Formats: sequence, C-alpha cells, structure tokens
Amino acid sequence: MSGTDYADRRQLINRNQIAARGFRDEAFLSAFAKAPRETYVDHRMDGGEVGADDRLLEVGAVTGYAAAVLSRPAGQVHAIKWHEALARQAAARIRELAYDDCEIITGDGLKGLPNEASFDAILVAVRFDSVPDALKR
Repeated sequence: MSGTDYADRRQLINRNQIAARGFRDEAFLSAFAKAPRETYVDHRMDGGEVGADDRLLEVGAVTGYAAAVLSRPAGQVHAIKWHEALARQAAARIRELAYDDCEIITGDGLKGLPNEASFDAILVAVRFDSVPDALKR
C-alpha cells in the first residue's frame, strides 16, 4: 500500500471514527490525520506469534486499548498503569466491554508483577534507560 493510500485511510478514520464521536478540535484532528499510525505497528506481533495459551504483561497501559486487543489472541493480559484515575477508567472500560481475560492494575510497572510472573511476552509503553530487573524475571 502506498503512502497516499495510508493518508486517505487516515482521513477516513478521522471523519468516520474520531470526528463522528464528537472530537471537534481542528488542531487535534489535523495531528491525528497526519500521524502515520501504520509505521507504529510492530509487525513482530503479526503472524500469530501470540498464542491462546500465552500470558502477556503490558507496562504503561494508557486506555486499556492495547491490552484489550492483545487479549483476543492471547490467553491472559495483565496491564499496569501508575496513574490511579486512568487505571480505574481503563479497568472499568475493560469490564464494561467484557474483556474477561484482561486485567488493568494500578501500580509501578517497572516493578513488574512478580505474583503473576512469568509472562510469555512483555509490551512496554514507557521509556527507561535499561530494562528493570523485575521485568527480566
């Protein structure tokens, strides 16, 4: 698919999914339409590398979206968000949408989840200088 095709798709998403939900801020809509989301997709997750028996950990869960998506091919997803109010919102959304194999936890993701370890894969959506020991275990 060409860059123009992706740009056209971003415009459709903007109109049909974002603006249609009530977002009206032109600066936001413009930025969203220009962000090349297709370059952010990690193709290593494509092709069935996550299986039905896999247990995943997401560190830095923001809205719960990635955890929800990952929970479909995986067996279980635990997601950690340090910001308590955002974690509660994401957890409520996950429960409301009946993602029973997905859990959003308030906590310090850099400490991992030792009581739930080990994991088959860890998705980290935060920045740090080196992988914390807790995530290596």
